[in-house]
Amino acid sequence: MKLMAAIVWLSAIFFMVYGLLFTFLPSIMASAVTGSGPDTASSMIDFRSTYGGLQFGVGLILAVLANSDKTLPLGLLSVTIILGGMALARAWGIYVDGNPNIVMYVYLVMESGTAFVTLIGYAMARR
Repeated sequence: MKLMAAIVWLSAIFFMVYGLLFTFLPSIMASAVTGSGPDTASSMIDFRSTYGGLQFGVGLILAVLANSDKTLPLGLLSVTIILGGMALARAWGIYVDGNPNIVMYVYLVMESGTAFVTLIGYAMARR
């Protein structure tokens, strides 16, 4: 279970760092990830909030869940649901919107793979 705790912790850290970067550097991060950035004050604020604050908050929740053997199964399930949802939405976007950059494929592989591993970890923890 130490490996599973590490995966939840790494997910937590990733979300927190990603959130902080989008909070303080939304244009740079958006351009790095998608090739373009927010171009109005409202879009900048929304990027800071959604990609910054929300991501950071998700990371904090995962860190709390990873911090105890008692809550680790819920942390594993949370990572599975969060990253699984992201992977499904990203796959749908690739299908309907087409022409993604390489970052979208890397994220899809990482999200899908991590969701699959944490689902297995969750199933093992429930035994």
